Amino acid sequence: MIKFKNISLILENMGRESLPLFTNLNFSLPAEGFTWVIGGNGSGKSSLFNLISGHLLPTSGKILIQDQDVTQIPQHARAAMISKVVQDPKVGTVAELTIAENMALALTRGQLRGLGSALTTERRSRFQEALKPLNMGLEDRLDHVAGALSGGQRQALSLVMALLSPSQILLMDEITAALDEATGEKVLELAYTLSRKHKKTTLMITHEKDHLTRYPEPIMYIGNGTVEMK
Repeated sequence: MIKFKNISLILENMGRESLPLFTNLNFSLPAEGFTWVIGGNGSGKSSLFNLISGHLLPTSGKILIQDQDVTQIPQHARAAMISKVVQDPKVGTVAELTIAENMALALTRGQLRGLGSALTTERRSRFQEALKPLNMGLEDRLDHVAGALSGGQRQALSLVMALLSPSQILLMDEITAALDEATGEKVLELAYTLSRKHKKTTLMITHEKDHLTRYPEPIMYIGNGTVEMK
């Protein structure tokens, strides 16, 4: 599903000497698998995600998704392939839009879209069914703006939106970091269970060792410009 072939990434350092982050990086991840991503601060975890999403383009090498060479395809052109949930619950949703409108955007990710035609009765029913497993009552608040939700509710909504998207790949970057412990545990369990249910190729960055033992899945360790699979 995801293959890196001899990927090198050199970051420009504000006019100073350029910083080589990755050199001849090679790995492959299977379709529909779940992988933890760990490593120290500055090791390149987020840069790896940015290479997959197209936010960063490599200095050299090839990136393949489903055997398609996407190396030089920019982020907006990969939008239909890749969904992402980040640390800040406010980033994944548009505060001024309703829950239903946010979900309509996710459903039509990477397509020409308009909210008016997207909010059909059939789709509203689909959105309600997607929200029910959260047990947060959001299925009854489709017309409430996302900005009125708590941080945990917005993060859970971001997760459901990412799963609702037709994308094949789900990237999750420390999605519980900004939440209290109880809410974080609930969001983590939902993220793991639902990503497996929807058969996404999933990578999740975490700093919590407890996550690795509670949900034993392959681990990608990033350090010193290399990737090691465990």
